[in-house]
Amino acid sequence: MVLLLEAPWSVYAADSWNCSERESEEILKARDARLSILGICFGGQVIARSFGGIVPRAPHYEIGWHPVDSYGESLIPGGDWFQFHYDRGTTPPLARTLASSPKALQAFQMDTLLSLQFHPEVNVSVFRTWLDAGADVELGSL
Repeated sequence: MVLLLEAPWSVYAADSWNCSERESEEILKARDARLSILGICFGGQVIARSFGGIVPRAPHYEIGWHPVDSYGESLIPGGDWFQFHYDRGTTPPLARTLASSPKALQAFQMDTLLSLQFHPEVNVSVFRTWLDAGADVELGSL
C-alpha cells in the first residue's frame, strides 16, 4: 500500500511540483503494480494531477468541519469532514467521483486508488501538530 499525506503547500505551487513530479512517477509505478494507493489532501492532489485532473487554487478556502455529499456511501459516508485547504480539483478521466462539497471535489476512486481532499485522520493531536508547524500563522491571516 502507498499512503500520500498532506503538505503545507499545494501541487500548483511552482516549488512543490518538482517534488510532486517524482511522487507522481512513483504513483504511476505503484498503480501498474496494482498496489492500493490512498492520498489525503496534498496526496490526493498529486494523485489527481498524475492521472489528468486539474488542481488550481480555489476562490474560497475550506477550513474546519464542512458537509460533504457522498456518491459512494460505502466508501465515503456523507456528512461533516474536517477540511484544511485552499484548493479544488477535477476528477481525472477514468476515475469516479465519490464525494464533493459546494466548494470542491472531495473524493474520487480509480482502480486501486482513493483520493481524498478532506482529512479523515485529523484529531486534536494532529491539528495541534499543524498549528505548531505554522498553520496558526496561516489561520491568523484569514
